[in-house]
Amino acid sequence: LERSPCLAACLVELDGTIAGSCDATRVEFSEHGRLTTTVKLDIPTSQQRKLLQLRLSTDQPDIVPVLTLPFNVGPSSQPFYADFGVQFTCCRELRFSVGENSPLAVRMFEASGSLGIAGKLWDGGAVLLKYLASQPHDQRASFRAVELGAGTGALGIGCCGLGFGHVVITDLEEVLCQIRANVALNERIGLLRNGQATVADCTWGRTAPDGAFDLILFADCVYDPDFYGDLLSALLGLAKRSQSARVLWAHRHRNPEDYRFFQQMHEHFSSRLIQGVGPRFLVPEPDEQVVALAVAFGADPERVAEAVSGPVRDSADVSVYESVLRSAD
Repeated sequence: LERSPCLAACLVELDGTIAGSCDATRVEFSEHGRLTTTVKLDIPTSQQRKLLQLRLSTDQPDIVPVLTLPFNVGPSSQPFYADFGVQFTCCRELRFSVGENSPLAVRMFEASGSLGIAGKLWDGGAVLLKYLASQPHDQRASFRAVELGAGTGALGIGCCGLGFGHVVITDLEEVLCQIRANVALNERIGLLRNGQATVADCTWGRTAPDGAFDLILFADCVYDPDFYGDLLSALLGLAKRSQSARVLWAHRHRNPEDYRFFQQMHEHFSSRLIQGVGPRFLVPEPDEQVVALAVAFGADPERVAEAVSGPVRDSADVSVYESVLRSAD
């Protein structure tokens, strides 16, 4: 951050209703980059038996609001999220506009301490969700979608909030408890009233959910070269079930080898850039083939040819692609 953010704190019920006043004192940053502040709460007696959350946000739009785990100050009882057997650390909130309607908010438990990278909200899912929210919604109720490598499940749950008829949210078996907890949380706040969410195991290349899908979604899944082939196998298996299936995916470059996944996608899918700047491969001296590959995915040739010294860390550099299976496949 270039400056200390202006912090706003409020006490909210699960549905976002303001429940009490808060006073956040000066924000301080530790040498490790952690933000600390002191908050004084004034909780009315009428609210003390309800599940509440402290919500902290800033005046910087790129910083996603963080919330405490739900709590109450009345008689102690086991919170509903304890039933899922995961040690959660906090909640995150994604807000997005849908046409002229009031903004929708998705709330996510995070469990990075116990689930590692699968326990965090990543910016690719947020970017893809906001893109979907900006699109025409006439046919959403008939959509059947599947999300791969869902992690927190934010993207799939958000699609249900957008009115997608049925979304199957998948990841490895050990991550599903977190997704189920987040489905339960968003059911409590009323986000899933217009769509059905199903949670299912999907080990790329080995197991997959049943049925055909209109949309196959994934975000921030292309980070480990060891799994590029398995991810491609999963995409091919799902895409072949429906002639009209589309793959929508969001990606930010983190690994110098990720151009190999783009090569594999290009062999089997026709792809187009629908948001962002397109590929900017982390290859110091890209050859003609790498440049041509990036251009095929919508990148500016002059930008691709630039030497890149390290990962791009700005969410503005997340690009969204649409891919459809080539007829020969």
